[in-house]
Amino acid sequence: SNTAVAMAYEEESVESVKIKVILDPGHGGHDEGASFGDIYEKDIVLSIANKVGEILEENDIEVIYTRSDDSALGDDEREDLRNRVSISNSNNAEYFVSFHINDYDEYTYGYEEVYGFEVWTNYNDNKSLDLGESIEENLEALNYTEHRPMLDGSESLYIIRENENPSVLIEFGFMNNYNDRMYFSDENNQQLLAKSIAVAILENINMN
Repeated sequence: SNTAVAMAYEEESVESVKIKVILDPGHGGHDEGASFGDIYEKDIVLSIANKVGEILEENDIEVIYTRSDDSALGDDEREDLRNRVSISNSNNAEYFVSFHINDYDEYTYGYEEVYGFEVWTNYNDNKSLDLGESIEENLEALNYTEHRPMLDGSESLYIIRENENPSVLIEFGFMNNYNDRMYFSDENNQQLLAKSIAVAILENINMN
């Protein structure tokens, strides 16, 4: 009968339509990102992104990583960013979330202490904005560092400007601030950071 066919078809289509989230650990390979001694941004953000991905997968989200190991996505920064964005734009995903550690040079800030996490998002896109705000609230609740003001990447950040999916970029803190660095280089804390991000993503998916 037609109903049986319709039901079988419906079941099949439900199977194949998993919600996708793209996780983007910055840098990799020859590009270490921010570093202090032998602590590298590329390793910390990969670890956090993998932990976020595990939680999302447990909640039946399909996770796509721009990189899942210590490799670069290009010979230079431009090619690297272009490749990350093209991975995003070739997938119709709920969110694109990029993971970074901040850095500053003494020329810009003098010798004042600079610390805190920072969320960049797309002010022209409500889904990006909502996710960014949820991530901020969850990171703030961990109370590990200063909450710096949210920033708009819709023009200044290639990875957000050129992205066709709702996108957020997180800077977990400053590599050259002692407290920030001690926090995010500890694996237990990386798990807490990851949980904050994953919960924010899942909450927003459920609201939509």
